Amino acid sequence: MKKIGFIILLISFFVAVLPLLSVLAAYLLAHSFGCDLNEGFVSSCTTSFGDIGEALYLMGVFGWFLFYTVPLGCAGVLVSIVFFILKALRTPKQ
Repeated sequence: MKKIGFIILLISFFVAVLPLLSVLAAYLLAHSFGCDLNEGFVSSCTTSFGDIGEALYLMGVFGWFLFYTVPLGCAGVLVSIVFFILKALRTPKQ
């Protein structure tokens, strides 16, 4: 049961943080290529790979998923804490 709680804890953390990582990567890429990144519209960002403005815009807008993923992650952390407490209560004391 301890293993299940730990797995739920890790998955909850990654689900909660994934949109934030996408936004940070978008801003880092836009800054490194010298492009403008805005949530309101797609800006042109021409690189040697082609125009990546739409991809950067999409990565930046994924930040709005934080409103859903952070509460889900917190619920998963609470579930894993319940698993840890149940494991601690069931363990015989010597």
